[in-house]
Amino acid sequence: MKSLNYYILIILYSLGLSLSVFSQTAEDYLKQGEAMFEENNYKESINLCTKAIEIDSTLYLAYYLRGVSRFSIDDYKGALEDFNKNIIIAPLHLNAYLMRGHTKYFLEDYNGAIMDYKKVIDLNPESIDAFLQIGATYYIMEDYNEAIKNFDIVILIDDKNAHAFYARGGAYHFLKKYDQALKDYSTAIELDENFAEAYCFRGTVKKELGDIIGACEDWSKAIELEFELAYQEKGENCD
Repeated sequence: MKSLNYYILIILYSLGLSLSVFSQTAEDYLKQGEAMFEENNYKESINLCTKAIEIDSTLYLAYYLRGVSRFSIDDYKGALEDFNKNIIIAPLHLNAYLMRGHTKYFLEDYNGAIMDYKKVIDLNPESIDAFLQIGATYYIMEDYNEAIKNFDIVILIDDKNAHAFYARGGAYHFLKKYDQALKDYSTAIELDENFAEAYCFRGTVKKELGDIIGACEDWSKAIELEFELAYQEKGENCD
């Protein structure tokens, strides 16, 4: 009799464990997925988001988090599928458009990326991230004038944005508008004195303008800030 009672207790205990597993809600799995994402455990975050979706296929944040997790492990096609689903369920979710734009950018669908970034701007007309990314996308497409237009907008919104000045300087640099490039790189450095890339490329512009001493000084500063390209520039151009 004692052994029978013990056996029943074991069954009840096992049943309780099973019930506790099934009592997990979609939101519970999503919260656990968020915790795993914060720990950079992206694969486990994906698994937990998938469990959340299996319980509630309308939980758009689960698709969003799974998409961001997939993006973080370079699974851009999988991420794109998740952001598409997110947007179908929640068509006003700004961050989903932003991340889908990033994903399309890495899939080299540049026009598609720009469309998504423009949707972000429709939802938030002062989205610095979206204007910067549109500029960066036009830059990679070698449409430097369009890139400049978008960096101009960022600077109008936030004239303390070092990255916008640096990026616009890069576009002017490629257009061989060296004086404007020099000015923008210098402003970026004024706003962020540890901006290694700005020092390096300002050095390159100074070389083009015939200021080799100034160029070498900038490359030295970039080296001090551990920017690799500056080693090559200084080695080839400075005594």
